[in-house]
Amino acid sequence: MGDRPWNSFERFFLVPGHGGFNIYLNYVHMIWLGIIALSLFMKVEDGKQCAIALCLMGITAFVVLFEAQQRYLLLFAPIFVLAAVMGSDRLSLGIADWKAVG
Repeated sequence: MGDRPWNSFERFFLVPGHGGFNIYLNYVHMIWLGIIALSLFMKVEDGKQCAIALCLMGITAFVVLFEAQQRYLLLFAPIFVLAAVMGSDRLSLGIADWKAVG
């Protein structure tokens, strides 16, 4: 990124050493942790969901065994997002059932 006035906003958040870079990192980590947390609520009911659950277990085993760096985990982000969507669906249904009972 060159020193141009129109990219000072990008430089503030995306270039290490600038004031907003830590804010950007915290924001990205919160999104990633939210996706992982929602994927924990996934319920396996059919073959497609079972395949995604098996992929998540394989990814976890790969990371634990080989201590993969973060740049390798980016390849698995779509699987985590799918699991998070399915988990949020189940979580929202659970909250609706809980409100109906209470």
